[in-house]
Amino acid sequence: MKIFIMGIVASGKTTYAKELSKQMGSPFVELDAVVYHNVDGGRIKRMPEEQVQIIHEMNAKGSWIAEGVYRPSHPY
Repeated sequence: MKIFIMGIVASGKTTYAKELSKQMGSPFVELDAVVYHNVDGGRIKRMPEEQVQIIHEMNAKGSWIAEGVYRPSHPY
């Protein structure tokens, strides 16, 4: 089963997703880990192709619980 939990910042998504992950025995993934690469002193945004590759790797593993929030890169 693949579950993606979305919501506003500080709404409890991560807490809920982690608990659900434990209960279901499925890996937990944060959307930020797909979009960004952690480096010493911060993080950098992955290229779209890298993000797609990570999503394909997630799907290849089967079940997962992911959470995140969409943040546009430009103001409206």
